[in-house]
Amino acid sequence: MALVSRATLESLAGSLIAAAAPAPAPTEEAAPQAAAVPTPPVGGLIVLGSFGIVGAGLVVSWLLWTVNGSAAVIRPSDTSTVFAGLLVFAAAVERLLEPFARWMPGRAARAAVERARAYAVNQAGQLSHQDLVAVAEAEALAARSQAVRTVLLWGVATAVATVISSLCGFYVLHGIAAAGWDAVPVWADALVTGVLVGSGTKPVHDLITRAQVKA
Repeated sequence: MALVSRATLESLAGSLIAAAAPAPAPTEEAAPQAAAVPTPPVGGLIVLGSFGIVGAGLVVSWLLWTVNGSAAVIRPSDTSTVFAGLLVFAAAVERLLEPFARWMPGRAARAAVERARAYAVNQAGQLSHQDLVAVAEAEALAARSQAVRTVLLWGVATAVATVISSLCGFYVLHGIAAAGWDAVPVWADALVTGVLVGSGTKPVHDLITRAQVKA
């Protein structure tokens, strides 16, 4: 939910609005103080689309496995190396996708928020409840766009990481398991690796920290 208060908008304009806004007369209607608008949820099609992108990455991983199923699998002697590599992997994928993030949803919505805020601030002492509602609506749509952006970027990052995992032979489960362990096909392990990497560096760092504490 997006909540916008009159005080917040007045603080953006500094003392200008506070000085220009006359105190309401006792018989006048009190000036609006806040407005709230619920944030629209992320649509199911967006979520399905994100999983579809992940599925495409899994298909590519499976095709790579069928073509070159005998490719070497990275099995370091020290399992902590796997977690360190996972963190570097996640950071690399984040940096790789940064140039393409500009085409994801969110930029237009943030620009709409800035326009709505600027208009409301320029109203000075004549700020109406409708102005507050307009800003709240813009912020609610921006929050939804950010959520859509996060879901789609997760799908793209997971798919890209899954394919790279198959190309490089870097698999989390095979990397930490004993030599000769092959209970999970490498193409499925690539998906596990892709999900971890696609979640970003912070979740991976938290996973490493918990593993070190338990060790």
